[in-house]
Amino acid sequence: MGEDSVLGFHLVGILAFSLSTQIFFFLATLVLSGFDPLVSVSQVDN
Repeated sequence: MGEDSVLGFHLVGILAFSLSTQIFFFLATLVLSGFDPLVSVSQVDN
């Protein structure tokens, strides 16, 4: 039981890390391509 919970915890950590890195590179690509997320958010609010 203990080993299974540890394995599941590692899998969740790996998934969360890969997801966060994908989001980071996605945002970085948008910024480098000339799209500013902050500007778009401010435009949506207005």
